[in-house]
Amino acid sequence: MDKRIFVRKREQYRQEEEKLEEELFRSLSIPVKSAAIYQIYDVYSIEEEVLKRAEQSVFSEVMVNEVFEELPLQEGFYFAYETLPAQFDQRADSAMQCIRLLDTESKAFVRSGTLLVFDRALSASELEKISRYLVNPIESQEKDMSILSFSPDAERKEMRDMSGFRRLSTEALAALKTEMNLSLLMEDLLFIQEFYRGEERDPSETELYVLDCYWSDHCRHTTFETVLDKISVESKHFQKEMEEALQEYLSLRKELGTEKPVTLMDMATIVGKYHRIILKDQTVEVSSENNACSFFTSVTRDGKEEQWLIQFKNETHNHPTEIEPFGGASTCIGGAIRDPLSGRSFVYQAMRISGAGNVLEGREKTLPNKLPQAEISKKAMQGYSSYGNQIGLATSFVREL
Repeated sequence: MDKRIFVRKREQYRQEEEKLEEELFRSLSIPVKSAAIYQIYDVYSIEEEVLKRAEQSVFSEVMVNEVFEELPLQEGFYFAYETLPAQFDQRADSAMQCIRLLDTESKAFVRSGTLLVFDRALSASELEKISRYLVNPIESQEKDMSILSFSPDAERKEMRDMSGFRRLSTEALAALKTEMNLSLLMEDLLFIQEFYRGEERDPSETELYVLDCYWSDHCRHTTFETVLDKISVESKHFQKEMEEALQEYLSLRKELGTEKPVTLMDMATIVGKYHRIILKDQTVEVSSENNACSFFTSVTRDGKEEQWLIQFKNETHNHPTEIEPFGGASTCIGGAIRDPLSGRSFVYQAMRISGAGNVLEGREKTLPNKLPQAEISKKAMQGYSSYGNQIGLATSFVREL
């Protein structure tokens, strides 16, 4: 059977609803007396007996939640949204795994979503504001509550025929770039075209999108590798400290005899080079894995002195976090964990220090096709905390600068 169920917190646990009501009024100027939040579970191909058990043990906690099989929904009184079909739905995936613990033979498939029910009918413009506020088109979409059907194959489409790519003019390449929504610069696209001319074949659509992904700011570190021709320090609170740090960096470059351009990447790595080359520091670990701070030290353990390798790893996920804050921040801590783990170290703690624009700034000042700073800040913090909780890591320090 296929079934849709709704889960809402019991009255004493509805703090999230209170926050939503406040946020709608403060950020969107939409006054409502109540905004009920329901988690939606669309469950497909499940036995009725298994569903009954799952309602009380998988989809809800008896002491915390109320479960509804039907809700009277009137047009204008509600708004629903869900993850895109191609996006990983963590809530639904966890539910399916738990259902298989109840019934190892179950083939149940679950899709989740969120439903907001208001105490009054909202106007079309108010619903549009809420849609822009809650729905990030990169990861989610509005949910059609009138249907209960889903096909994993529904989003599949024919691959684009890239025949003739090698012969396209610059103007035609520019049009293709726009049509495919590629982030590549035209210079990059022309370089790729020249490469495939040498290969004597056209790329596939998948190859072009993979190159587009790996040519992104995040993967190529273009921001960190950008040449800084002129640096001016303009800080209201840390002018002296920043000027001193800049001068120290320039002094280290001079002592090291560095002639390559000034970049943020060079600033980030120059102290390690100074320790290895100038100070001949033997405690610094030198390996092909040049992506973390690793040094040897003596540790007294059980009365005996042992040689230990201490590792610190920093990770930046500015680009993905700006686009999809929750996922960007969660994979940020994932990357920070991964590298020291690959060095066989025990990762026990992490901290997140991030910077954003004015999170109190009105949403109407947000640039086109960008997310508001307040949304990036909040969801990034949630993503960081969520990943840490799931992997069992102490994420004990979070600070927004």
